[in-house]
Amino acid sequence: MVKNMNGKSRLPEKKIARTRPKKFMTPARLQTMLLKYPAIPIFTQRDIRRFLSLTPRQVIRALHQAIDEGVLIRIKPGLYCLAVRPPSSFIAANYLLDPSYVSLESALSYHRIIPENVYTITSVTPKPSKKINRLNREFSYHKINRQLYFGYSNVLIGGTSVLMAEKEKAVLDYIYFVVQGLRKINQRSNFSKLDKERLKTYAFTFKNVLKGRKSVAFSNLLRSLKLI
Repeated sequence: MVKNMNGKSRLPEKKIARTRPKKFMTPARLQTMLLKYPAIPIFTQRDIRRFLSLTPRQVIRALHQAIDEGVLIRIKPGLYCLAVRPPSSFIAANYLLDPSYVSLESALSYHRIIPENVYTITSVTPKPSKKINRLNREFSYHKINRQLYFGYSNVLIGGTSVLMAEKEKAVLDYIYFVVQGLRKINQRSNFSKLDKERLKTYAFTFKNVLKGRKSVAFSNLLRSLKLI
């Protein structure tokens, strides 16, 4: 207890804590910090907050300014990438619509089953079909029966895992849409490197899902292509 000039006691004055103001996260500094994480091509707000030790308000402020100055690109609400290090189109395809995996023309081209390079990135999903334009590319998603959502695995592209249809599944996915009247067989397709036993196993599930005339058409098409 401290006494004042009149001899009366008074409470001691509280010391005011003086803290150094936090340095504002400029877009340039944000870019420098995020470049330290090359294995993460796409960031969420939570990622940025954790990596850079920012408060939620600081993250939002930093994101808005970085987007305005062209340092960050918003891929979709809550997902961002650096403009100087955009993700590969296949990685972006996985992130833009979840769940999905790269298949059809894109996977056939990747596995060298068709010789053409494909501009539109094609994927399959159990969700409704849709098209999304981002990162100067078109991403096309095609709805497939949920029972047929299998036969994909992780492949490394640019050091990051991408969900991609296996060779055999990409072919069967494509034929599935041919039977639906949504695709035509590419006459330049090369099926020589397919695992025929795996393809037969997968094809059995397709035939059970399609049923009726479409199941028969599916089997006939496989035979005409000498896949079974």
